[in-house]
Amino acid sequence: MIAIGIGASSQATRADIDRALLELGVPGRVTVDRLATFAGASFANLIADAARMHGAHALLISKADMLERGNECLTSSARSIAAHGVPSVAEACALAAAGAGSQLLGARVVCGVVTVALAESPEAVP
Repeated sequence: MIAIGIGASSQATRADIDRALLELGVPGRVTVDRLATFAGASFANLIADAARMHGAHALLISKADMLERGNECLTSSARSIAAHGVPSVAEACALAAAGAGSQLLGARVVCGVVTVALAESPEAVP
């Protein structure tokens, strides 16, 4: 199962999110099962729209779940740590959305005001 975690500024648009997903190869090289961001994100509705477009489930990740996986992040942003307590919102959300035993497939990708990260889990999509 593949999950994509997404972090963004409050100014992010759907076009910004689509560009970031294209950077990861969605659609095309990567088939995504879940798109996730943090609960309370001002752009959460855009994630839900993108998930529908790609046939994926949209998930909102709690702060507790982000913090639980934060130590597994590959990159670190002072801004993310100050605002959310994790080194990378995109990476922590990807890991939390992918579930137990998941691993990042690489460091987050920054695309303008959006960051995206891929995580893979051996578990099947429920």
